[in-house]
Amino acid sequence: MWTKICGITRPEDAVSAWQSGVSAIGLNFFRGSKRCVTPAQAAMIIAELRRAIAQSDGDPLQPPDIVGVFVNAECEEIKATFHAAGLTAVQCHGDETVKMLAQLQQCLPETALIRAFRVSEDRMIQVSEYIRELLAVIPLSALLLDAFVPGEFGGTGTLVSPDLVRALRLSTEVPIILAGGLTADNVGHAIVAADPWGVDTASGVETSPGIKNPDLMAEFIAASGAGHRCVTRLKPPADRTA
Repeated sequence: MWTKICGITRPEDAVSAWQSGVSAIGLNFFRGSKRCVTPAQAAMIIAELRRAIAQSDGDPLQPPDIVGVFVNAECEEIKATFHAAGLTAVQCHGDETVKMLAQLQQCLPETALIRAFRVSEDRMIQVSEYIRELLAVIPLSALLLDAFVPGEFGGTGTLVSPDLVRALRLSTEVPIILAGGLTADNVGHAIVAADPWGVDTASGVETSPGIKNPDLMAEFIAASGAGHRCVTRLKPPADRTA
């Protein structure tokens, strides 16, 4: 099970997430988010994380994917941030068009790309058609499903119906990540009900927006069934098409 702690804003939280055995950390570059970080702040967080990994004693945990989350950003901005911060993957969480994502893959051809969708029952036909059109043009490393809340781009704590996840999973072979309202208390049930490839949380492991709780992160990873020595990783485009 791939697990992601999103909305990291502090180096110590990135290190704690990694020590808990997380598969990925997420850094949010959307200026409208309570958890937004600048490229310079992200670079500092990632540098501290990599320093902790390098200095770890004994058998180190696998380094996590480092996912940059963007909402309606231009390709050049994403590319510049990717290199400046030292990201390993990109998540597009806004209203990005198929054309824009195709351009983004050309800018970052070896980078794992996650396309996020805010889903509800009345939006599923639209989302499914978009996914088919997108996959006809580029490979994706994963699809992320978050709950649709008008005017919000994630981080709302609202749960996604498992029926929507199952319906989409049957229509595509691309790995599906479940997000939205997940906590240590409900993630196990959500995994059984929806059978996603991965899970993602932000507010579910916080004491306040952007401030993570080490105990809650560890409990979330444990409740998801992920283990320290079996961390799943995103596959880059070349591996997705192999």
